[in-house]
Amino acid sequence: MSSPTQNQILNQLLIELGWSMLHYVSKASPWTDETTAAAGESLESLWQEQSRQVEMLTELLQARDWTIESGAYPTEYTDLQYLSLDFLLGPLALNAKSLLARIEESLPAFHDDETGTALLEEVLASQRNIVNRLEELASVGSNVS
Repeated sequence: MSSPTQNQILNQLLIELGWSMLHYVSKASPWTDETTAAAGESLESLWQEQSRQVEMLTELLQARDWTIESGAYPTEYTDLQYLSLDFLLGPLALNAKSLLARIEESLPAFHDDETGTALLEEVLASQRNIVNRLEELASVGSNVS
């Protein structure tokens, strides 16, 4: 059985993941060259993985008849226009780590919600993969620059 507090937490995570820096940057089309073109393709794949997280959270909240708040991009993301991908990889990795920490911090609130716990563990594993991949890309990017 879920509580309103648990659903609020899920909704907040949905907003943070759905309007993440990764999502914004993937839509902003950062500048790439031959050394960062592959990283750009990886970024799109990572954004798709994060979008699946959002879909799963949305489906659970809808199944619980929760009114979903949609959220918006943080205004500071507007400063990320017209930048190179290699410059953005470090901040992307830091933002993804921050989201990972938020998911980890949320898990204890679901001690009595098996469905919520299972979903958050799946989202957590996916977000860990995103963080690891972004850190790899940032490391490679810093060696190229």
